[in-house]
Amino acid sequence: MNFIGCDIGKKVLDVYYREKIVKFENKKEGIQKLIAHGKKVETVRIILELTGGYERSLMRECAVHALLVSCGNPFYVRNFTRSKRSCKNRYDGRKSFGGIRRKKEA
Repeated sequence: MNFIGCDIGKKVLDVYYREKIVKFENKKEGIQKLIAHGKKVETVRIILELTGGYERSLMRECAVHALLVSCGNPFYVRNFTRSKRSCKNRYDGRKSFGGIRRKKEA
């Protein structure tokens, strides 16, 4: 199983995959590019943090294209980020990915 971590903002999707961060617009065109990228990867799960509704269009498109999505509780993701003592308390796809993976392992 391959994982793609996604930090969702109002305007931008920060996507983390294989040690790279790529930014997509949080609009239909950007989401379609992310979906196309996800379809190229064999057996993929997109992991994202629930962010007040900005994630809904991405989740809808993933469902239409039969991509697996896991949503992380922001409380757990933030606590994981704080435990890593990240600079400026900044969240990104890497941290969302780690927080969700840790929660599932527990």
